[in-house]
Amino acid sequence: MEPYQSSGSFNRGDQLRHRISMPKSPLSTQEAECRAFAQKAMDKYGTLPPTKSFELYLVQGIAIPFGGSANDARVIFPPEFMFVLDVGLESLIGVDVFWNPVGHGDPRFPDFSNSVLRSITSRDSGHIIYPNITGSIMIGIKEGISDSDVREALHTAGLHNIQGSDWFWTAECRPFIEPSICVGLEMSIPFVKYAEPNSLQRLIDFGPGWSCVRLT
Repeated sequence: MEPYQSSGSFNRGDQLRHRISMPKSPLSTQEAECRAFAQKAMDKYGTLPPTKSFELYLVQGIAIPFGGSANDARVIFPPEFMFVLDVGLESLIGVDVFWNPVGHGDPRFPDFSNSVLRSITSRDSGHIIYPNITGSIMIGIKEGISDSDVREALHTAGLHNIQGSDWFWTAECRPFIEPSICVGLEMSIPFVKYAEPNSLQRLIDFGPGWSCVRLT
């Protein structure tokens, strides 16, 4: 690749013309892309409600080398940018966009084609760093129940892509209300021992650890 070379045009007129000609990329465009991504997950259940708020968070894994000090801290994983939509559902909608550097930055950021949808139960840092996997739940079953009875009960409860056997099962459900669905399963199916949203797992064997900062 040929090295970049400056044209050397730094006079005031060139600067002003350059500013005027720059493409506009308002935050509303990013919100629209996030909504379109979330709507795909909602298509079989209805239309996404209007946006109440739209926020952006930076998630980073920060480590201090053994024997080092705070001045030696470094980011040890590519940063993640969590776009968060509040549309009035039980969970906030997260769109996790990854930073893919080329040179000193990411020329395609934000690249929503390489993003991941998340369900976030609150704005607490821990819930943004460890969000739920959208529309995914785990179910524990009491002993002595046949697989066919489990599968039939979970299907009747409105779940799909039901996988598992014996005491442990996974299934897909309506997105962004996963906690309520889990409570409903525990209350309505006698042999369900527990049901809980499937959440993101991260490496934690470093310190000070994961951080979350709100940007907008």
